[in-house]
Amino acid sequence: MTRTNAEEDAAPNFDPSTAATVGEWYLECRSAHRDAAVVEAYRRLEAEIDHLYSLITGDADHRGVRVAFTRCVRPYESDEELISAVRSEGTLEMTSAATVRERMHPLFSCDFGGAFDRFRAVHDLIGHVWTGYGFGLADECAAWRAQDRLHRGLARFALSTEIYGVNAARSVLGQTPDLRALLLAPSTLHGSGLTWISTRTAA
Repeated sequence: MTRTNAEEDAAPNFDPSTAATVGEWYLECRSAHRDAAVVEAYRRLEAEIDHLYSLITGDADHRGVRVAFTRCVRPYESDEELISAVRSEGTLEMTSAATVRERMHPLFSCDFGGAFDRFRAVHDLIGHVWTGYGFGLADECAAWRAQDRLHRGLARFALSTEIYGVNAARSVLGQTPDLRALLLAPSTLHGSGLTWISTRTAA
C-alpha cells in the first residue's frame, strides 16, 4: 500500500532488538491493575479515547466514520482489506471483546461496545486507516507513534503499553499474550532505553 512521506517518517524509529526487549519485559511482568498510578493512567486514556471516538464518529452522515461492533470473529481477511473497506465505505466493523467469554482486559470494560472495543476502534482508525500502516510489528510501532501525538501525560504510558508492549509481546510469543495493565514509557521507542513505572515483576 502506498504511503505519503508523512507516514514514512515513523518507520526509521523501529528497532527489532528494542522491540524484543519490550516484548520479554511485558511477558515477564504481572499486571499492575491495582496500582493507583496505573489505574489513573488507564482512566485518563479511556477518557481521551472516548473524546477521540466522539470526534471521529460524531458526524457519520458527512465526514465521520461509522463503527459497527460485531460478534463476527474475522470481519476482514487482512490489514489491507480493513483499510481499503473503511476508506471506501466509511464503516469499520470491529469484533467486540464481548465475543470472548473471559474478560480480555484487566481495566478496560469488555462489554459489547465498551471501553476496550472503543479503544481498539480508535486505534484501527487513527493508526491504520488514516495512515495506511499494516498490522506487522514495525507498522504497529509507527501506528502507535501517529496516535501518541493525540494523547497527554500518563495516558501516553498506558497507550504505549497497549500498542507497543502488546504487539512486541505478540511477536515474541507468536500469539496474543494475556493482557496486562502496565505503564511503558513512550520514550522507549526513541532509543532512550526500556523505562516503565509501577510494574510488578512476576515471581
